[in-house]
Amino acid sequence: MDRWNRWTVGLAVCVFLFLFLGYLVVKPAAVEYPPYLSVSPAPDGTKALALLLKEKRQEVREWKQAWRFLPKGENQVMVAIEPYGLKKEDRDAVLEWVRQGNHLVLFEDDPRDWGNGISTVGINGHQAGKRVIEARGWAADQELAAQVDTPRRLYPGQGDRVLLADSQGALASRYGIGRGSVTVFLTPGWVTNRAILEDSHFALVWPVLNQEWDTVWLDEYHHGRQSDPPLLAVYPGWLVAAGAQLLLGLALWLWWKGKRFGPVYTPRDWVVRRGDETLVAVAGWYERRGLCRDALAHQYGYLRQLFRLRWGMAAEATDQEIVGMAEANWGSERADRLRALFRRQEEVMRGGRYGVKDFLADSREIDGFIKKLEEE
Repeated sequence: MDRWNRWTVGLAVCVFLFLFLGYLVVKPAAVEYPPYLSVSPAPDGTKALALLLKEKRQEVREWKQAWRFLPKGENQVMVAIEPYGLKKEDRDAVLEWVRQGNHLVLFEDDPRDWGNGISTVGINGHQAGKRVIEARGWAADQELAAQVDTPRRLYPGQGDRVLLADSQGALASRYGIGRGSVTVFLTPGWVTNRAILEDSHFALVWPVLNQEWDTVWLDEYHHGRQSDPPLLAVYPGWLVAAGAQLLLGLALWLWWKGKRFGPVYTPRDWVVRRGDETLVAVAGWYERRGLCRDALAHQYGYLRQLFRLRWGMAAEATDQEIVGMAEANWGSERADRLRALFRRQEEVMRGGRYGVKDFLADSREIDGFIKKLEEE
């Protein structure tokens, strides 16, 4: 019994050491997410806000392409939280998208590079800390506490609507552009996982996001999560449409030229192996070799074979016997033509010059009698 206990304890210790050492060796490293990522559960991520948006709204999607590929339509909103790596063409593209009836909600602590109506001023001697925020334009004006770290304030222009402000100036404002609007917050830290539920951050942000948008886009392209645009997205629509029509026309033309209509009576192997292509090749070989006389002899032999098969003529029947039978069946006119053909064949076989043109003329005459016999 003591021995069994020692083995049990020893096995348990070995298993524990194996698992412990394995954990130390292969311990998975924590995933590092960039700040403000909507799928990041890290303190500086925004997953909490993204999940709430998806619970409250049906159409909440991540945007992982450049802003020049933004979808057509109206009443859509792009939520961009501290986007980095922005270029002028990106800003121009999203503002043009806004002019078409869409909206941009921008969380950025220093949006000076945007221009286009977004102006900021620096606050001398600013100290980060908790401040009283005046919320304007909600259901009722109210004052709420929030953490303010940015040393800048928005400088609203004529027609701009100040949404949030403290004693030193505007922290959030909205201005119209075309048929859409741009809303700017200087406080991206409010929407992070660590701060969204602190103080009154959620209450100050949520009324702007919880509106009747058709689609809410969460910008991830400028946080490093990128996907390639569709293959044809780089081409203008008219070019894609023209190319599609040309391809369709080409397909219809190929179908019309290549499709066989009606039943197929001739086996494919006959057409491929012993059909017209083979006949053309054999005819070309006879022509290059100058074997017109031999070709005429083959055709003449086939004609005599048809007389034997159709009329029961003996294999050794003479030309005169065949002509006599032809006169009885076809009449004297066709019989005279057949007699002249047999004489012509005898002259050719004796020798002398015999070219392609002569062969073609004789072959057509023989072919006429062959077709006549095949029809009987």
